[in-house]
Amino acid sequence: MEEIVRRGMEEGHGSLNIFLDQIDKEASFLQKEYGDKWNEYVDIWKGKLWPDKRPDYKNSPGLNHIATILEREGAYLTDTRPQINIIARDDRLSGATEILEELVSAIWEERNLTQALQEMIFFAGIFGCSFASVVYNSELDMGIGDIDVKVGDPRCFGFDPMVLRSYNLDQGEYVKCEYFVTTDILRFKFPGINIESYADKGETKDSWEDKVASLFMKGKGDSLCPVIGRSLVKEYWVKDHTPKRDRLGNPILSRNGKQEREYPAGRHFVRTGDKILVNEENPYIDGIYGFPVDMLSWRFNPDSPVGIGEIESLGSLQKTYLKLVEIIVENAILMNNAIWVGDREALDPDDWAKLNNKPGSYVKVNPGKNLHREGPPALPAYSQNTALYLKDQLLELSGMTDITSGIAPGGVTSGVALDSLQQAAQSKIRLKARDIETTMQRIGQKMIARILQYYTSNRGMHTLGNNGKVREYKFLRDSLMAPLRKLYGEDSELQAAR
Repeated sequence: MEEIVRRGMEEGHGSLNIFLDQIDKEASFLQKEYGDKWNEYVDIWKGKLWPDKRPDYKNSPGLNHIATILEREGAYLTDTRPQINIIARDDRLSGATEILEELVSAIWEERNLTQALQEMIFFAGIFGCSFASVVYNSELDMGIGDIDVKVGDPRCFGFDPMVLRSYNLDQGEYVKCEYFVTTDILRFKFPGINIESYADKGETKDSWEDKVASLFMKGKGDSLCPVIGRSLVKEYWVKDHTPKRDRLGNPILSRNGKQEREYPAGRHFVRTGDKILVNEENPYIDGIYGFPVDMLSWRFNPDSPVGIGEIESLGSLQKTYLKLVEIIVENAILMNNAIWVGDREALDPDDWAKLNNKPGSYVKVNPGKNLHREGPPALPAYSQNTALYLKDQLLELSGMTDITSGIAPGGVTSGVALDSLQQAAQSKIRLKARDIETTMQRIGQKMIARILQYYTSNRGMHTLGNNGKVREYKFLRDSLMAPLRKLYGEDSELQAAR
């Protein structure tokens, strides 16, 4: 890494681009392994449950139980606003933790993080995983700047394939994210760099990038034309193990005799195309512990940090259920629209053409000829029972049974018994809730580090009181830092972030 970055600085970022290209190639395993499946999952979530090329006479029931299940899970998991508790390692810091709790609560309200949490849940339920970045956005609050939690589509992220668990994302060597930015904004922020829009490059290959780019275009095929120029931006957070050396090239050791690193917090790169826009050390003080990105996994997957989403686990059952429902509905339609059966000469050719199933209609049959309507055989009773069984299994496997919706099973009238049944039925939901809580804990730790690093002056904020009313809260920097400086002395921000 040391040699790559050094040569990149000397040779106009050429070697650095090669290194980042290699990261792109290695991190693309997500798209290679899950890309086609994820596209199918999105179609199912959006209600595209049947192939597009189906005969018009075929019935295509749109009973999307998976989407309903996931929406109910999201409602359960976000129904109550998370209780934010910050515990001090030392009793002398209790005053500082109270201030931090107020701040995190205020940021939660101002940044509408309940909505962000809901988005993470939906992404994880659909794809099996979701991502959130805790960053400091200098453009928020009319240029004052504030902490922001950005939830990203997992199809836009890549990470070290050696990472085996979502909660160990920090143990990987890099994380990357891709997104589109208006080209004129980039040109304004980075003057002097020749930045091209995505369409200017003339790329037409059928790739994931082109599919995303098509969202910002008008027309189809070769007639694509950009309405507003946008550029694909790639952002990288990379660990750097380059040893720190003095002027003579000798390694520099810390007080405890360990080798120090030149960039202990790692590196941060941003580029569009082959233009390097940002090449810096990770600006966050908690960067020594990892990246500003956290990952939420849905259902445990022993082979990958990408969990098993609801659509992957319930998709085959949903398809079987729909096929059976289609047969039942089609049979019901045919039972009330029986076919005509008769001798060829029973009607004149013109009368045969006029034959229909209009209510109250009648036909004239030639003497001695037979003409009657013949319906299909009735479906056996077990067909409908099987459809109901499959629906119950969808709910059972997801943990969202009737009891979780407040529907009491037969014979249960006691409120205490119903509450006990609901508690037992929600065991799977509580398991997911614990995974979400640990993810929110990691996000909260990063929010505290951003507060210590970037809230360098007093500011007014708003928070939600116990009575449900919004109240003003004034943050005083000295009130937070005084107990920290008293305990840690210099580098109190870094020590507290640890």
